[in-house]
Amino acid sequence: MGVARNIAERRRTEKETAAFALLGRRLSAATIAEEASKIILEIASELFGWDAGYVHLYSQADDKIIPF
Repeated sequence: MGVARNIAERRRTEKETAAFALLGRRLSAATIAEEASKIILEIASELFGWDAGYVHLYSQADDKIIPF
C-alpha cells in the first residue's frame, strides 16, 4: 500500500509539474487576454479532468465583465 501511494503521488506531482511548465511556455507566447484565457482553460482541463469550463474577462475601460 505504501509503495503504490508513493508512486501515485509521484505521478501526480510529475503531471502537475509538466502542466505548469506547459502553461508557462504557452502563456509567454499569448498576446491577448482571450488567447491567455483559452490556454489556461485547456491546461486546467487536462490537469483536473474538467468536462467544461468558462471564463469571464473584465474590461477596465468599460467597467464590466465580458463573457468569453
